[in-house]
Amino acid sequence: MHQVCRKYQGLHWEPPRDKGMEANLRALVNVDVQGNPQPMHADTLAVAFEARSHPKLVGEITCSSLVLRQKSLQYACQAMSAPREIACFLEAGIIESLTMAGRDQDNEVRHGFPSP
Repeated sequence: MHQVCRKYQGLHWEPPRDKGMEANLRALVNVDVQGNPQPMHADTLAVAFEARSHPKLVGEITCSSLVLRQKSLQYACQAMSAPREIACFLEAGIIESLTMAGRDQDNEVRHGFPSP
């Protein structure tokens, strides 16, 4: 009946929406499921966020993959431009990792600044 009256008056009308917890739960549960993500390549630098990023980068500076060592060292050198970042890297133990990187056989890792 409301729809007919509104149409006669020239006004737009929509049916009332469900309200309450059941309607909210139906909206929350209505999700799309996606398949597993594609695996990353072995030489891809996956940077973590916040508190986990510094220990992960420090660990990857001394990993077995040369390409990953170069990328992680380059990223760490760029990230250490701020004093707060330097403090976080020091807390994560970058001194030992840089010492080991200084003894590396690769010139780019040993110098600390890989060429782009």
